[in-house]
Amino acid sequence: MLDDEEWISILIAVLEATESGSLNWDYFEKDRAQTLNRTPTLTASVGEKTVYRIWSEDGDGRLPYRFSILRRTTRDLEPESIAAFGTSTFNIGDASVSDYVYDLYNAASRDATGASRIVSTLLSELSDLSKD
Repeated sequence: MLDDEEWISILIAVLEATESGSLNWDYFEKDRAQTLNRTPTLTASVGEKTVYRIWSEDGDGRLPYRFSILRRTTRDLEPESIAAFGTSTFNIGDASVSDYVYDLYNAASRDATGASRIVSTLLSELSDLSKD
């Protein structure tokens, strides 16, 4: 089990990698067909062994969130969870850990949906209108 400082260190590193574009998120394949009434699990892989997953615990896209770190022991097997964190598992005094999970969920969602790319395209199109 990870302690608070270890969680914060990992969350900061994953958040920074996501925001820099180095870590890419996508919808967890098993959730693709089941997203009609709930938000999907987001997943990102680093190399062949480490997988990060984050999701809204009650499926509404808002708190509480769950974040897990998984490691593959062999290439063909589903990864095994090595650590999991839920924002509902920490007290008010540990709000900083929950804040990082919240920020990570939002960054992962934006990455998976291509929100930044879409906004850039829209702004470019609007800019082109003003040139005409």
